[in-house]
Amino acid sequence: MSDVAPERLRVVERVLKLKYPVQIKDADGAVTETVSELHFKRLNGRKMRAVDAAKGEIGKTLALIAASAGVPPSTVDLMDAEDITAAGEVIADFLGQSPPTGGK
Repeated sequence: MSDVAPERLRVVERVLKLKYPVQIKDADGAVTETVSELHFKRLNGRKMRAVDAAKGEIGKTLALIAASAGVPPSTVDLMDAEDITAAGEVIADFLGQSPPTGGK
């Protein structure tokens, strides 16, 4: 018998509205897209293996966000730290643990 709450088992997608939307720009600096929310989905083994290749705890956290939200790492690189923290909490909920941090 599992001690995981039933409501956690049913969550397969979560949407996070970014406090600080990310502006994607072309080579000329013109905004081509604004990312104002991320749609996170549960991760499978293949995506987890790809995340494992990332270096460092922060790198792994950023890779988890990109993999779960289905966005390129370059989009995550432009995210504000406050939004990264909130996204880490979504990922941690999917994984059934505390949010990932740089410390041990």
